[in-house]
Amino acid sequence: MPFAFSTLGCPGRTLQEVLELATSRGVDGLELRAAPDAGIHVELDGAQRAAVRGQCAAAGVEVLALASYLRVCEPGDDEEFARDATDHLRLAADLHASYLRVFPGPGGAGADGDDRAVRRLAAIAPTAAALGVRIGLETHDSHPRGSDVAAILWALDERLPEHGVEVIWDALHPWRAGESPVQTLQAVAPWLAYVQIKDAEAGPDGPLRSVGAGRLPLDGIAGELPHRASLWWSLEWEKVWHPELADLPEALDDALAWYHRAVQPG
Repeated sequence: MPFAFSTLGCPGRTLQEVLELATSRGVDGLELRAAPDAGIHVELDGAQRAAVRGQCAAAGVEVLALASYLRVCEPGDDEEFARDATDHLRLAADLHASYLRVFPGPGGAGADGDDRAVRRLAAIAPTAAALGVRIGLETHDSHPRGSDVAAILWALDERLPEHGVEVIWDALHPWRAGESPVQTLQAVAPWLAYVQIKDAEAGPDGPLRSVGAGRLPLDGIAGELPHRASLWWSLEWEKVWHPELADLPEALDDALAWYHRAVQPG
């Protein structure tokens, strides 16, 4: 089944332990968090990259995305961004990841942030295409709504029609910003890569909940996607940032129960 989970949910676990969890639940993919404390980062040498790739292949688990912390809208030096992005794209390619996840960044709101994102994404898109990696811009930070990231993608379409950049729909952030699932899908449909799921209570700081136990309209999101059974869905369980949350196996079981009811029953 096209279901994944992010290693953000399993701090302290080895890759082998993560893969064993995935295979024990019939999960087909992973979002591998790219950070020094996660064990996956751009400083890995060729042998280390081959080892990660081999472990995933042996388990039959796809690397859906390399989850970077690149910020395309954030003020800073474009050349430095391009170098960092290229390093991450090469790592993604070496791990056979389908996507490199990027963020807008919290300091990137407004027209300047949009222009910066278009400029940077246009600059790195040819490298991504050459390496066979797609770039996924997540609804997050300064651009939480589908309409926010769509403004970037429309401008990028005009500048570089074959850019290959897509949108990762983090289900939580558009909803918290007041955008309904219908509105989000209308905005991002031309570029939708996959959906990240989680759940929470209402309000801008509503605490996270297990999938199905909060107020996030996940059923409504699934209902708006007629091709939902063929689309990738990924659980982003924020255990790294919220250690008080339940451990990933429990959260994963809840998420899969929702998935089999709302996305792929039977």
